[in-house]
Amino acid sequence: PPLYHGVLLVWMKVFGTSVLSAMWLHLVLLAGFVAFTVSTLKMLRAPAAALNWAGVFCFGITFHDRPDSLSYLLAALAVWACVRARCNSAPEWFWAAAGLLVLALSASLQIGGIYLVLVALLAVGGALLTRTGIPWLPGLAGVAAIIGLIVFVVVCCPRCWVGFQEHVKVTPSVTGWRAPSAVELLKVGRAVAGISLVALALGWLAITGKLWLMLRDSQAMLLTACAVVTTVMLAGGCLVFFFADMVRYTTYLQPLVVGAFFTACAGDLFSTRQRRALSVMFVVAALAVSVRAIGMTTWGALCARDVSYTKATAMIRQELDAAPTGSTVVLSSAYLYDAAPRTNINWIHSE
Repeated sequence: PPLYHGVLLVWMKVFGTSVLSAMWLHLVLLAGFVAFTVSTLKMLRAPAAALNWAGVFCFGITFHDRPDSLSYLLAALAVWACVRARCNSAPEWFWAAAGLLVLALSASLQIGGIYLVLVALLAVGGALLTRTGIPWLPGLAGVAAIIGLIVFVVVCCPRCWVGFQEHVKVTPSVTGWRAPSAVELLKVGRAVAGISLVALALGWLAITGKLWLMLRDSQAMLLTACAVVTTVMLAGGCLVFFFADMVRYTTYLQPLVVGAFFTACAGDLFSTRQRRALSVMFVVAALAVSVRAIGMTTWGALCARDVSYTKATAMIRQELDAAPTGSTVVLSSAYLYDAAPRTNINWIHSE
């Protein structure tokens, strides 16, 4: 999907073509995503404790490319617009949500698709529970725009369509039906530890008969339930049909789910003993999802001290200076920026 390339072009025209420029773009996109996630929770009147829990689970977000981060920012905006439409009885915001979802799909098909399910559940489920009108027109317009974009690419950009089909074959997302391995169970369980706890809590609330009333009366609980259903569908698919690593797409949903859950349960829903037990379990879950962040800031920091960015790029430039004119040089992603300005060599990406 092409949207990110346009954003990258504008960004690097302003801030230059370098690794640091790319890293700053990633940071800005991530900061925007976090800001709108927090804004969504505040719209739901989240207490400080709920925002703190959401912030803790942000440490699970450690692995994504910048196109993914752009798509997540646009998707977070779509959720924000949908919640605004629900909380303020302002159906015009559903149009904004539909347009933002189309843009999110234009940056990442997988992420846009996941949030399309979430927003559809939120809009339709909320309408059915409160017996208000389903926003058919924005939804149908969004679907029509998506179909129109696909037809445009197939008809007007046939080489791009062929390239997309080749890329799907090289990096498959579908493995076919299978039984999950122990490693896959561990990977998925660690990635969605926080959401798994929320799902168990929702199950208990359903058994006690409290969940259905809360879904009708609490926008925070409605968002929690819709996000949990979306995550469970994806995580389950990663265990039996999709590539297991796709479970990483759920990590961006986790702060929103946990924050919305603690917002919905801010009253006297649980006893003091149950609250203490929940706190302990969520601390364990936060440590589980943060394993990679802990590793990056300990072992990863030691590796960076062993061969620093400055030392690594100096070695690369020395090798590029010594390369014969007209020769072909293969580089990994991190060092393409050092090769980009050079005209005396043919440089290609390692993949």
